[in-house]
Amino acid sequence: MPLASARGIGKTRGFSRTLSAKAIVLLDADLRLKTEAIHKKTCQRTEKIMTIAFATTDEEINECYDVMSQLRTHIRREDFLPRVRRQMNAFDFRLAYLKDEADVKAVAGIRVSEWLHGGKYVEIDDLVSKDGDRSKGYGGILFDWIVDFARSEGCDHVRLLSGVQRFDAHRFYLKKRMNIEAHYFNLPL
Repeated sequence: MPLASARGIGKTRGFSRTLSAKAIVLLDADLRLKTEAIHKKTCQRTEKIMTIAFATTDEEINECYDVMSQLRTHIRREDFLPRVRRQMNAFDFRLAYLKDEADVKAVAGIRVSEWLHGGKYVEIDDLVSKDGDRSKGYGGILFDWIVDFARSEGCDHVRLLSGVQRFDAHRFYLKKRMNIEAHYFNLPL
């Protein structure tokens, strides 16, 4: 198991955290089989069970839409699944979700990449908790899981872009010990 360190197993904010790995076989765009380790964390709080996993089936991806659409309001429901599938096939995009019992509470879109100047990293494209369930720790638990995943993938760091107007998100990222390292420039075409 890639995440067998004491850091990954223990008590945090009253949650008992355990890690397991599940191997699944995915068919990539070139119709070759590749095996990918999918890391799953189960957090138990009294009688409730939280699960974090990558959405791999159409049903799992579609279950993430209601939460993701709160951040990405421009994406329509009928466009969500094909868009996520296209990004999965072309850019190694992965959609992680946290479920508390049967409800998706937080979603993150991530990808593993590498830059010449900074080495291998996980990029968080999207990270959102369900409206009405924010400030309950779901986003923090999912963020910590992504950090554990990045370590298991041999990454040097976790990166993300955040809109300059998202002050609450910036406070969250700073509390998670992230640094502000650069200005991001964009040229609409």
